[in-house]
Amino acid sequence: ASYLHGLALGFSSLAEQHDLATSHYEGVRQQFKTLLARPDNRGALVTKFQQEYNAVDVDALKLKETQAELVLRSEELREALWALCDKKMEDAEAERARVSGDTFVPDHTAIMGQYYTSLAQVELDRFYSALSFARGYAAVKYGVLKPPAVPEEGAPADITAAAPDLATGSVPPELKDKLDEKSKTALQFPATVTQLAAKSAPLATALKIALASGAAAAAALQPQPEDPKKKGKDAKAGGKDAKGGKGGKATPTPGEGEEEEVVAPEVQEAIAAEVRKVGEQEAAILEARLLLLAERAAAQMEGLAG
Repeated sequence: ASYLHGLALGFSSLAEQHDLATSHYEGVRQQFKTLLARPDNRGALVTKFQQEYNAVDVDALKLKETQAELVLRSEELREALWALCDKKMEDAEAERARVSGDTFVPDHTAIMGQYYTSLAQVELDRFYSALSFARGYAAVKYGVLKPPAVPEEGAPADITAAAPDLATGSVPPELKDKLDEKSKTALQFPATVTQLAAKSAPLATALKIALASGAAAAAALQPQPEDPKKKGKDAKAGGKDAKGGKGGKATPTPGEGEEEEVVAPEVQEAIAAEVRKVGEQEAAILEARLLLLAERAAAQMEGLAG
């Protein structure tokens, strides 16, 4: 329900932005038409001059005084026409400065980027919810009712536990090497996402974080090679426990006395395989939807600026 509500809210907000942009550009278009349709007296001035010239007697046109008067009137006409042209140029420059100084496009591009970021967050939350559901379903399916183990102190954060907050724009520590272009483990993001940085850098960063988060979560579900050092430590710890069982006191642990649920290795592997399968499918779906959002965002922002 929250997923559908988030999508409905995001798409309705984008539709509202589209209506605002349409209304804004319609107003700009009407203002430009009004500017072009301004009254122009140049034709009337030329017509008046022609009428006055034609009213002069043909014989009078041969007189130098008449010719000088007509030259003077033609110069006055030229100055009047230039004055009207200069006034129109000033009005046009003022209108151009007003339109170019309008912050509608950058302001609404930023707002649109926030709406697309919220949609990306909705998709990322759905991805993590699917992983959580798959874990719970697989555990119950195989009869494992043990709650998730609490990570040890100092252990790295579980990248599959919770979705990062895309609205903040901060990159989680475990994903910094994925987004750092100089890192050897940096991800190669599609051109659709990288080119979006020119239009909305925060949205491009949010999409990169979401894509890297989904890829890292899917990779974390893959079988990891066993660490030889950790294996040696576990063997030593097991030996000490065996020695302590002969005569020494065992160190008490929280919840001692309660029967601990033991999960067979094959059951653990079966649960992990099911969760891994779901994770791979959901990661592919997440990537496809995020790229679709990037394409739509780029097209809509380009239309807004066009």
